[in-house]
Amino acid sequence: MSRRLRAALLAAVLVPLAAPKAARASDCSDLSDCYTTIAAGVLAAVAIGLLLFFFWEFFAAAAVEEGLVIEAEELELTQTVANHASDVVLRGEFAGQLSRPYLSQGTTQLVQEIIEAGEPIADPGGVPGALRWDVPGAFRGSEGTWQLVVDPIRKLILHLNFVT
Repeated sequence: MSRRLRAALLAAVLVPLAAPKAARASDCSDLSDCYTTIAAGVLAAVAIGLLLFFFWEFFAAAAVEEGLVIEAEELELTQTVANHASDVVLRGEFAGQLSRPYLSQGTTQLVQEIIEAGEPIADPGGVPGALRWDVPGAFRGSEGTWQLVVDPIRKLILHLNFVT
């Protein structure tokens, strides 16, 4: 069991024990009397959020270790990624052309090649459960890195870009 998972489980057990007894609604003559209840609720929400975060981080690590098979044809673009399909290069040699033509021309082959070219890691951007690939490649005659972030549970491409 990883240190993060142990810490999350420990927090889930200790937070309810450390929180003071919640006041009943009848004990609250005004909002100031209910601070204990509010604080306990906030602590419980934080503990649950941490548990969910660490669960997804654990899943991502397990997926990498067990070689989770992700098929590019099963993946869809998030609306944020799809919105970049119409971005245009403003300056330089490629001015007026689509900056990411691979988004509008179909991503299946490109994404499958990126997945097969490298080993994913848990997304350092903090998306729980997401996997990230950074693989060397070329685009428009420039050498650089293809970046791909996938949510394998929801089968979504969260990020796809080429950087030099």
